[in-house]
Amino acid sequence: MVGRPFSSRRAWALILLASGSVPPGLDRVTLSKLRHVLRGKDLWSIRPRLASRAKHRELRAHSSDLPRLEAEAGVLRTGARSAAAAGLGLVAPDAPVELYLDASTAERLVVRYRLRPSDRPNVVLHVVSADVRSWLSGPVAPWPAVALDLADSRDPRSQGVARELLSRA
Repeated sequence: MVGRPFSSRRAWALILLASGSVPPGLDRVTLSKLRHVLRGKDLWSIRPRLASRAKHRELRAHSSDLPRLEAEAGVLRTGARSAAAAGLGLVAPDAPVELYLDASTAERLVVRYRLRPSDRPNVVLHVVSADVRSWLSGPVAPWPAVALDLADSRDPRSQGVARELLSRA
C-alpha cells in the first residue's frame, strides 16, 4: 500500500524538497512530515501519491508555434524534450512540448495558439494552482518534476530514465 494521494500543494512541496529547495510558507510540522516521507521512500515508489501535482491537457499546435510556446512568459518546460536541460541524461528534441503553468496562462496560450485537444498531442500543459506556480522559477521545472513527467510518458526510454533517477531520490 502506497498511501493516499498528496494534495497538489503537498506534492509540490515534496518535489521541491527532493530538489533541494524549501517551499515558502509551509509550517515546520508539514516540512518535518514531508522530510520524513523522503527519508523513508524513494520518489519512484511514491509517484502514484504525486499524481495530483497538476491537471494535464493533451493538445495539438501548429509545429511552427512550438518554439514560441516554450519561450512564453509564465511557463516552465518539462518532459522528455526538456530532460537534457534539467540534467537528466535524455535527449528527445522531437518529443511533445510540455509546460507547467497556471490556469490563466494555460487559457491564454490555448486561445493565442489555437491549441486543440488531440489523441496525438505535440503540446502537454500541466496546469498547477497559482500559489504552487509562485513557488516555481526558471525556464525548466525542478528535476524531480521532470523525472515524474518522464515516468508518466508513453515512451519506454523516458520511463526507464525516470525509474533510474526517481529510485535514487
